[in-house]
Amino acid sequence: MKFLWFLSGIRTDLLNDIVQRITSLGEETALIIFICVIYWCMNKRLGCEMGFSFCLSGLLVQGLKIIFRIDRPWILDPNFKPVDSAIEAATGYSFPSGHTQSATSVYGTAALNAKRKWVKIAFILLFVLVGFSRMYLGVHTPKDVVVAWILTLAVVLGVHYAFDNPKRLKILLVVMVCICIALFILGDSLYLAGIVEERYVKNCCQTIGAALGFIIGHLFESKYVQFNEKEQLGTQIGKVVVGLVCVVVLKVGMKAIFAANIFGYTFQNFVLILFIAFLYPMLFKFIIEKHKEAQLNNK
Repeated sequence: MKFLWFLSGIRTDLLNDIVQRITSLGEETALIIFICVIYWCMNKRLGCEMGFSFCLSGLLVQGLKIIFRIDRPWILDPNFKPVDSAIEAATGYSFPSGHTQSATSVYGTAALNAKRKWVKIAFILLFVLVGFSRMYLGVHTPKDVVVAWILTLAVVLGVHYAFDNPKRLKILLVVMVCICIALFILGDSLYLAGIVEERYVKNCCQTIGAALGFIIGHLFESKYVQFNEKEQLGTQIGKVVVGLVCVVVLKVGMKAIFAANIFGYTFQNFVLILFIAFLYPMLFKFIIEKHKEAQLNNK
């Protein structure tokens, strides 16, 4: 808490606004958009690696959150005040930091795979700054952030190692499914026992749904679709715009339809990520191929 008190002493309105923008780079919306652009249009393998690092590290962090159940800094010390604008996004328990985990999993994977040194440094700075921003805003302690960094970087390296070999990748997928099942049982048991509130289990279920959606989506895409992420610029722009609009519509629609319970949260994220990883690539591959066939027939 001493470090957080020190950071609170250097806050200014301008600095608060800048750091809040930095922390938004570690939020789900920004990271999913980034992964979608990479996966759909630039480097499918890298997008998959980012997705699996994001999901696996998320499962582990959510598990640690409900196991240790450490409260936020302003609850640990009632005299401490975080930056007001950061409180709304600070859901769930404090340890480890979810924003830090999310940013490190995606930007860390990008840094690991980058060929140019300045690109590596830029992505490393991104996840370091996101972690620092969580402490500056007063929503996480240094322990929350450092553990998230260490755990997630280990996952990033492990996933990267698995992607070099099909057999290791299959083992990774099996391990992730087992973790999903274990985390669901743990979260449901703690909730039914009255130990953990539903709002905390919600984050676990959303992560489980996303992980299962990405696993199945990856398997189905690899076997049945095998889309080509390289297209002309105009096609790429259209692909991203239409895809992201569909994601928003799907997310809003499912939220209105399905019940707000642990099964509903799991299913919604499962469908959303399955759409991103498999259903939408299948759709745009079909449309692009039909368009190219029409062009050839017109010649």
